[in-house]
Amino acid sequence: MYSNFLLGTLNITKAAHIKLRHHRDPLYFIALHAINCHGDLTPLERKRNQLGMKYHRRIMSRYYVDPLDPSQGRVIVETDDHWEETVVRLEEETCET
Repeated sequence: MYSNFLLGTLNITKAAHIKLRHHRDPLYFIALHAINCHGDLTPLERKRNQLGMKYHRRIMSRYYVDPLDPSQGRVIVETDDHWEETVVRLEEETCET
């Protein structure tokens, strides 16, 4: 498997780590993100990712914590502008978490 862009430093928020420990390894979501399998995005978010790939800008993915139980919420995997850091966080967390 090869990433289609640089991931930079990998981080996971504490809340995401706690939530995911009973479901999936955060590296699973990072791997999907890296190969442009961005999950549950809006058409506008998909377009922004295309531009992000072209201009080294933010790239975002959104996945269900447990696809069989959507009530568990979703995680966001986000690579920042200039591709220096990729963060896994819960959807309800702010970007600064």
